[in-house]
Amino acid sequence: MSVGGEGNEVRKILAQFDAPAFVRRAKAVEVADELLHTRCSRQREEWLEMPRLRLGQLAAALGDWSRWPISAGAGHDPQPLIDLHTQWQPRLKVPVARATSAGQLQLPWDRLTESFGKFNRRWRAFVEQFPRDEINQIRDGYNRYYVLEKECATGSPALARRGFVELAPITVPSLLTWYPLLPEWQTE
Repeated sequence: MSVGGEGNEVRKILAQFDAPAFVRRAKAVEVADELLHTRCSRQREEWLEMPRLRLGQLAAALGDWSRWPISAGAGHDPQPLIDLHTQWQPRLKVPVARATSAGQLQLPWDRLTESFGKFNRRWRAFVEQFPRDEINQIRDGYNRYYVLEKECATGSPALARRGFVELAPITVPSLLTWYPLLPEWQTE
């Protein structure tokens, strides 16, 4: 293949056999979203290792969530922790003795709150620094040109608009909605 005019001709011919522009544009959004979610999920899973461990240790020390009021977290609603424990199903490699007093729960509680706080600081910084420009450009291009390109391909304005939903840009709040911070409690 030579450079110059012939190369452009080849590209034009190949473009005729490729998917229509609107399909390629939608696929680009799909791929960009998949990469974003893969990267966020992978990092989140790595950083959740210690919070999961600490939650498992606190739950084991409690023995039963009904013992919550005697813990260092008295006065705090345990439901977010119960929900996370149910979701995460932490498995401890080393057995933890059941606490027989509130004082014995203080250390696991302190470790849990410290771990959740550290995760939240790291996660917020990760989300705030996450490179969103490229994916937002892809989403903007989709919003601007998808319907037009589909109309050119189908010849029907009504068909081109069918099923189209404008995509919002990826923002820090949208990332935190998909991948929320962990609950935190004020230490006394």
